Amino acid sequence: MLIVGLALTACDSSDSSTAKVTTSVPLTPLDQSVTVADKDGVSAKYTLNTYRLTPDMTGLGHKIVLDVTVTDTSSAPFEYDEDNFVWTYPPCGPIKAGDLLPLLGGAMLNENYTSFMPPQPLRIGTLQPGESANGLVIMQAGGQGPYCLYIDLDNHFSTPWELPQQ
Repeated sequence: MLIVGLALTACDSSDSSTAKVTTSVPLTPLDQSVTVADKDGVSAKYTLNTYRLTPDMTGLGHKIVLDVTVTDTSSAPFEYDEDNFVWTYPPCGPIKAGDLLPLLGGAMLNENYTSFMPPQPLRIGTLQPGESANGLVIMQAGGQGPYCLYIDLDNHFSTPWELPQQ
């Protein structure tokens, strides 16, 4: 089970074009990793460094903000995409594609996450063998959890991370 720190957030809308999402409490490091391979056998290690649940900008739901590091562990280039993150409600365990909910919402263009570390969303990219990329994965959620988070590479699923209710 993952243990996280309490996160409090607020919205600073002093700039009319973007709303800055801020946090007042640091996160507890999680350092939970899973390794996943795509249909061609190209593998990568995904490390969930931190997890935070923050109210979304509308006040009607929540954003799950994940600090993720992706490392290419194979001898071929690895393509990552924030859309590879999928989730379902507990119980966590073996799943099939129809059980999952996709990343919904993500980081909105008018939301500024510079107060989070790393400050920028992890979008889409290609890693060479041994290279790593670090960034935020942001998904829309209704409630305060808990959630089961998976990496989906062409229906090759990782073991889940259980994200507790906050």
